[in-house]
Amino acid sequence: MDTLDRIFAAAVEAHRDRPAIDLPPTGSRARRVLTYGELDRLADRLAEALPAPADATPIVLLMLPRGGVEVYAAQLAATRRGLAFCATDAAFPDAHLAAVIADAGPQAIVTDPAGTARLTRLDAGIPILDATAITESFLAARDREVTPTGGRSEGSVRRTPACSTPDSLAYLISTSGTTGTPKAVMITHRSIANLVVGDSRFGFGPGDRIAQCSSPAYDSSLEETWLALASGATLVPADEEIVRSGPDLPAWLRAERITVFCPPPTLLRAMGVEDPRRELPELRFIWSGGEALPQDLSDLWSAALMLENGYGPTECTVTATSGRMRPGVPVHIGRAVPGNEAFIVGPDGAELADGEEGELCIAGVGVAAGYLRRPEETARRFGPVAGRAWAYRTGDLARRRPGGELEFLGRIDAQVKVRGVRIELGAVETCLASHPAVAAAACAVVGEGSRARLGAVVVARPDAPLGDPTAMLAPFVRERLPAAMVPAVIAVVEAVPTSVSGKVDRRAVAGRLREALPAEVAADPAHEATARDAGRPLEDRVRACIARTIGGGDLPAADADFFTDLGGDSLRAVELLLWLRRLLGAEVAVRDLYAGRTAEGIARRLRFAGTRPAPKVDRVVVRSSVPVAVVQAVVLLAGFVLSGATAYAAIFLLLPLAVGAIGPFV
Repeated sequence: MDTLDRIFAAAVEAHRDRPAIDLPPTGSRARRVLTYGELDRLADRLAEALPAPADATPIVLLMLPRGGVEVYAAQLAATRRGLAFCATDAAFPDAHLAAVIADAGPQAIVTDPAGTARLTRLDAGIPILDATAITESFLAARDREVTPTGGRSEGSVRRTPACSTPDSLAYLISTSGTTGTPKAVMITHRSIANLVVGDSRFGFGPGDRIAQCSSPAYDSSLEETWLALASGATLVPADEEIVRSGPDLPAWLRAERITVFCPPPTLLRAMGVEDPRRELPELRFIWSGGEALPQDLSDLWSAALMLENGYGPTECTVTATSGRMRPGVPVHIGRAVPGNEAFIVGPDGAELADGEEGELCIAGVGVAAGYLRRPEETARRFGPVAGRAWAYRTGDLARRRPGGELEFLGRIDAQVKVRGVRIELGAVETCLASHPAVAAAACAVVGEGSRARLGAVVVARPDAPLGDPTAMLAPFVRERLPAAMVPAVIAVVEAVPTSVSGKVDRRAVAGRLREALPAEVAADPAHEATARDAGRPLEDRVRACIARTIGGGDLPAADADFFTDLGGDSLRAVELLLWLRRLLGAEVAVRDLYAGRTAEGIARRLRFAGTRPAPKVDRVVVRSSVPVAVVQAVVLLAGFVLSGATAYAAIFLLLPLAVGAIGPFV
């Protein structure tokens, strides 16, 4: 059980006819369900098409959406072929995608038709495999194999001989480098298998439906996936539109009968749930991570169901520590997960006693093998610490409470998390400084928790004055770095604030940014009256709702982009959605905001929608248009009958959930 392929092989043996992946219907696609046996066979098909390992660190890049089966089958195929996979996200800009490819140096890229067209345009010079074509061919053949009695013939059950060993690389995760160039963290099969096997303590199994909400580019997606695929549970992928649907997300969770959910705190809050037990009766386990868990959210959700708070840098294989939250108990990050050790050291590297504040370090099986082809950086963060031969210095400040639980106290260095995404401030600063009009730059985070926003101050070159720095520089960053690394506000300063030691004074930077943030200005109360006035033009009413969301006294321009011009983000989009519903009575979904973007565009969509009812996902009847769904339902029901007592015990002895939607809390 020390490689992912062996773990999955055991799951196939035990759960061959149970549903492994259940893809909800979307657009013109009907519901699609694959059993464990079918996913195993599809992985074989893809493994046959992959190249054989060509060097000591053979890598295949995956650029596939989480809303399809291809990404999960491709991960299994790579493992089976002895290749490490590195998943990226199609939402990343071309410059960042090219940097990931250059850093990983893959033998091949597995993608879909859209990815093939994009990569061809980028001229990456690497063989491209279209996983969609192989998958559709497989599914068409599968559907022809249905027997007259309704059963399915598995045909010749064959598995590509596994090539991976416990010490082989399982996957790479590209993280933000301080220079702006991605750096790849190397995780071995031994490390990820240790986590997956350790997660069996939570007791998930057949009957559980686990939502998959993280992008494949983030390591949190791996733990979400394997909570299901190692246990006989069903993985239910949510596409990007569902994940960002805010108050409409609970309806999707109900419709899909989700029992296990892994959101970051920002997503929990954006859902707007006031009574979890009543609004989500089938949900019984939440594993929250990716950012600090606020006390009010911990109290609300832990009173209704099992809530586990997870912490873990990518360098420590997703989750390094976790703890069960209780109502009224101060939030903590628990203890080290099985196979790991967590300890606190002082500036001199000596281990500290309980209660003393210092740097949190992680040792054990979960610690990564280092950074790909970066020995000097690996040596700076990994190595012997306080008597442990191989440990990772997290850069996080923490202390151990008297009861043994760890308390997270913030970052020591310039690495931050904004709404669950890990960001090296130096990467953003390097990008800004590369602009011909910028002489120097410094970044800081303003606000806390779900209200945190990334900002920057810049020093303009004498020959290139910056009129509106945010309008000029944010698009420049957006073309080169992922969206989460684009500053929401940029201010011009005469000199970057520094401390006595000459280092960037990030507290002073944050103070300067707070002065520049128009969103911190209270909204004019008259905006609500404007928005409610049915006699006003619809664009003006939408502008009033936007002003009520972002603050300030003036209405924004009708053609101002909510996201790029007005500093809107996913959380504020949810707020705007609620104001539109409350003040205009508009039946609007989050997708309307992302598609419309401006007051004009949103108003246009509202006119087009007319009296369209708001999306009511909880009215969706979960059924498939293909006969195989009936077969699978019968098989699943039989499984419940045969294992009822075991399932009942598992449900009521269950421990916590796992992994945050955008990476466990760092």
